[in-house]
Amino acid sequence: MNNFTNVREMRFLELQRVPYIISIIPFTCQTVHLYLLVLTEVLNESEELKSSHKDIEALSKSIVTFLGEVHQPSAEAIQAKLDNLVQQQSNFSSFIRYRFG
Repeated sequence: MNNFTNVREMRFLELQRVPYIISIIPFTCQTVHLYLLVLTEVLNESEELKSSHKDIEALSKSIVTFLGEVHQPSAEAIQAKLDNLVQQQSNFSSFIRYRFG
């Protein structure tokens, strides 16, 4: 009998939450919609900046080439950091496009 009472109490408590759950549905839908708009904006901005990223990458390679003639260890360290940054940007863009594009 105790289990039956617990089940009834649990169902009663669940039913009491229904109005609250129903009340937050519009807010939740609106929030999801806003997140999707923001993510779409980030994706579009990322695409717009792609040419700038390529320009910066090309300029950086020129600088690293010049630095390599002056001090090779520094050039290698900077090149490693640049490669890492380019990879991170590429991964981020791919992730955003895959998940939300």
